[in-house]
Amino acid sequence: MRFIYADPGLENEVGHHANACRVISAELRGRGIEPEVLGYKGVTEGLQREMGAKPFFRYHTYLRPDDDPICGWLRNFYLGYEITLVDLEGIAGVGAGDLVYLNSAKHEQFMAAVMWLSRMPAERRPNVVVEFGIGPGVEIEDTPKGIGMTVPDPRGGGGAMLYRLAAMGIPKEADGRIHLRTFDAFNSQVYSLLLSRPVGVLPLLQRAVRPVRLRTGEGGITVAVMGHQRAEKGYALMPRVTEILLAADPRVRVLAHNGEPEGQGMAEAQKEMRRLASAEPRIRLDERAVDAQGWLDLLDAADVVACPYSPVFRASYSALAAEAIANGIPLVVPAKFSLAHLCAEFGVGEQFEKFEAQGVADAVMRVVKDFDSHARRSLAAAQKWPTRHGPKHTVDAILAAGRGR
Repeated sequence: MRFIYADPGLENEVGHHANACRVISAELRGRGIEPEVLGYKGVTEGLQREMGAKPFFRYHTYLRPDDDPICGWLRNFYLGYEITLVDLEGIAGVGAGDLVYLNSAKHEQFMAAVMWLSRMPAERRPNVVVEFGIGPGVEIEDTPKGIGMTVPDPRGGGGAMLYRLAAMGIPKEADGRIHLRTFDAFNSQVYSLLLSRPVGVLPLLQRAVRPVRLRTGEGGITVAVMGHQRAEKGYALMPRVTEILLAADPRVRVLAHNGEPEGQGMAEAQKEMRRLASAEPRIRLDERAVDAQGWLDLLDAADVVACPYSPVFRASYSALAAEAIANGIPLVVPAKFSLAHLCAEFGVGEQFEKFEAQGVADAVMRVVKDFDSHARRSLAAAQKWPTRHGPKHTVDAILAAGRGR
């Protein structure tokens, strides 16, 4: 069996793509399976050396070259899936015994995979596991009969409609060869409702990066926001959240990491964080796209992880939240989200109800004021984590899906 790890978003250390590939490919190699890693055409030389990643896909997962306000969303979709389809067709020698894992797919990559299987002779079709890395872009409502959803105007991005369009194109004869997955049960439930077909759940791949330890808060309590910051991750709230936290308790320090400080519309928030950091030694600002060791050091420095995410994240998983639980770090998440369900599963975390700076800061301060209790519960959760999640469980599930189970 060939295992083809395909990720058009695998380019550098920004975001979760490199770490996902690093963890999954290492687990596969430990089992004697050498994955063929196909990344974006601009994948860094460092990732090429470390993971054997090949520069391959010409259309990046997050590329949106046409900004026409009326039909740019649709032109981007067609451009993205057509280019990706040609690239998939360029994978030589794919056969029915092979497994293709498409990491963090969006609608363009999903449609390309559907069309690829549709055009392929039945005797050559591999099993394709498509993992959706974010929510499908619907507005979710709670109803007496369960969850309901509203599909926004497609001119705002078109995501939900395009996922649905791709799913409708799966031919009956290839139906058993494409397996849809997310990393979160609620996310899968929403996708299943939208696509009118089963969407399974993969165990989370995050794991403890060092032996888990009990956080004590000695010498101060560091509240961290980390990762590839975007508007939906609530980073624009952080200047005000930081001011509230530092005024509330002299023990509090803030670690603000942003792997792409000038990107994703975060320049103004980053400018304000720089201003605050220049006058306050309790703020540590990190503006690097850190490597694996750098990320480990950031996690190690955190006593509390804050996820001040917006309602857009309601049906999405967070790699950062998963890493916090796996490493025994108390965390703060939005209520009624997938993240709240994950925290409830492991008995950890504080939640905020409204997407606003004061609510986020209040939730953080509840952790700070009862820090020892949160730290003990987080340590217990980290010790339980490997029984349900982690690379072994993730790869088991991907391989099982590839066998049609």
